Amino acid sequence: MRIFISVALWLLVVAPARGQTTARQTDLVMATVRLSNLKSTATGFVLVRPRAGGEAGEQHLLITAAHVLEMSDGEEMTVNYRRKTGEDVFAKAPAPLRIRSEGKPLWQRHAKQDVAAMAIEPPAGVELPHLTADLLATADDLRGIEPGDLVRCVGFPHATVFEPNQASFPVVRLGCVASYPLLPVEKEPTFLVDYNTFEGDSGGPVYWKRGNGDASLKILGLVQGQHFFNQRFEFTYESGEFRKQLGLAIVTQAEAIRETIAQVP
Repeated sequence: MRIFISVALWLLVVAPARGQTTARQTDLVMATVRLSNLKSTATGFVLVRPRAGGEAGEQHLLITAAHVLEMSDGEEMTVNYRRKTGEDVFAKAPAPLRIRSEGKPLWQRHAKQDVAAMAIEPPAGVELPHLTADLLATADDLRGIEPGDLVRCVGFPHATVFEPNQASFPVVRLGCVASYPLLPVEKEPTFLVDYNTFEGDSGGPVYWKRGNGDASLKILGLVQGQHFFNQRFEFTYESGEFRKQLGLAIVTQAEAIRETIAQVP
């Protein structure tokens, strides 16, 4: 009897909860895509959710910063997916995405924060992992995070001039939570991360991973911008102003992503 109780308790502790979403860091890299347009080049990532009304299958949702889509020109953007062409071999798989119809946006924008989401239909055969909104951090997750904790940011810095690989995979960079507090989210809708972010990173996911357990990966938010300071100079025959980076990314909290997803039909 004691053995049975011990085994049952062990199963209770180590077995994952039914329906719990787990993800490897590679999965989040696979879910992150480059978005490009004549006037806007940035980052987005794809999550899935069950279709409403009992329909079979799942709905894919593209998440990015709202200004990425608002600054784009025309009715289409290009999404750079990847397609597997052999064992551990991938190739870029660009596909058009209609973002406007007769000038009206097809995406949903958060009422206050720089977040956008829209339903998409990825082309057949592209490599996209099964990542659900369960990966978005909650208030309970944020209570376990302290200033200085390491986080990772996924994106395409200066994508118009820098391509890290031929298959259009993003780069992952390491930083730390630089601001405090993170709660309550209603009063702290954004926070700072200490890492060098650049044009092109907007819309990229920021995630936290506790220890070595993949199940603890949580998306804390997305990059919306960076902080600068302007420094004036005065010479005998010349004066002007330098714009310098502070090395601080502005991250919109995951709760705004969750609220934006809820608006998507």
